[in-house]
Amino acid sequence: MGHILWVEPVFKEMIWGGNQLKEKYGYAIPSDQTGECWAPSAHPNGDNKMNIVNFLEISKINNFHCL
Repeated sequence: MGHILWVEPVFKEMIWGGNQLKEKYGYAIPSDQTGECWAPSAHPNGDNKMNIVNFLEISKINNFHCL
């Protein structure tokens, strides 16, 4: 342990979106309609990737550790 695991966030565009994720948290959002940031997430519609094993999806990490 002791390693930092970087999560690649998933951004969702929503009708209530704006640029607050960029202004408040410094995220490189894809557009001014970005309303949600999913991080960390293992949801099928927004599975984050982590910087282990060539950016493995979070939902697959449990399976990875079971090998």
